[in-house]
Amino acid sequence: MEVYKYIEGYKSKLSLKENELAIRDIRHYFQVLLENNLHLIRVTAPLFVKSNTGINDGLNGIEKPVGFSIDSNNVNLEIVHSLAKWKRLNIGKYNLHFNEGIYTNMNAIRKDELRDNYHSIYVDQWDYDVLIKKEDMNVDTLKKYADQIKKNMDGLDIDDVYDIINSIIEGQESAIDMSKAIPDAQSRIEIMKKSLSELKQFKEKL
Repeated sequence: MEVYKYIEGYKSKLSLKENELAIRDIRHYFQVLLENNLHLIRVTAPLFVKSNTGINDGLNGIEKPVGFSIDSNNVNLEIVHSLAKWKRLNIGKYNLHFNEGIYTNMNAIRKDELRDNYHSIYVDQWDYDVLIKKEDMNVDTLKKYADQIKKNMDGLDIDDVYDIINSIIEGQESAIDMSKAIPDAQSRIEIMKKSLSELKQFKEKL
């Protein structure tokens, strides 16, 4: 079984610090777009679930979850692979209307993952689910949401960054100069430009 497939010569355009800042900012701004355009609320998801309950998604059935036990209670637990089943079990708890949904930042371990420049055994990703009517459970609905997510990615440009930062500032009780509210705003914008350029190149390869 092939366990890694790295691209030789790959090198990030960002320094380690710039990369961490870019991840932070892009995650934040994309999250705002995701919430507003798909009508989602953020919820907290589990890092582990009880074994043999069927809640942990087995993916393609080959991967084995990382597990541990709580000896004092004789309870076996396993790190999540996927939250697909967990979301469906829990989405009904939030009193949502149709076409509203939940999303979460999933952290997981997939020890059998095929590793490359974009994947590792540690998973850090968004997961979402939407409450829809039975008659909307079709390919057209799936395409609609896929198109909306793509629009979010396409819309994540520098103008959106300025708009979001300005809206945050304007929402405060008193007018605050941008440079005072966010001292490193300009440097963060430059880092975002570089990171978005790299993201665009990645998208073109898909």
